[in-house]
Amino acid sequence: MLVAVQTYVNYTTIIEKTLQVQEQTKKVKDEISYFNNFQLKYLNSSHAKRLLAHENNILEPGEAVILFKAKKEPQAKELLPAETLENTPREERKSFFSQKISAISPEG
Repeated sequence: MLVAVQTYVNYTTIIEKTLQVQEQTKKVKDEISYFNNFQLKYLNSSHAKRLLAHENNILEPGEAVILFKAKKEPQAKELLPAETLENTPREERKSFFSQKISAISPEG
């Protein structure tokens, strides 16, 4: 029984490894075909120097960089209701201290 399990495990690992190798070869073939069919033609074109210069942020004479900035929209400010004073600051202090004194002093 143990030999059968080992054989099955070896079989599945071989299948997994072959699939991995096939994926890697496909990836390499895709990269090679991209280079041969597109990038090589691009590099050999007459516009390659100009396009590569623009990719490297090198401007030709008479060219300029235009920068667009979005306008910042003003944020809506939240209006707070106006405070109404019922008592003057002196009356507030007086009531505050009278409450504290009444809390400390024994009722009588």
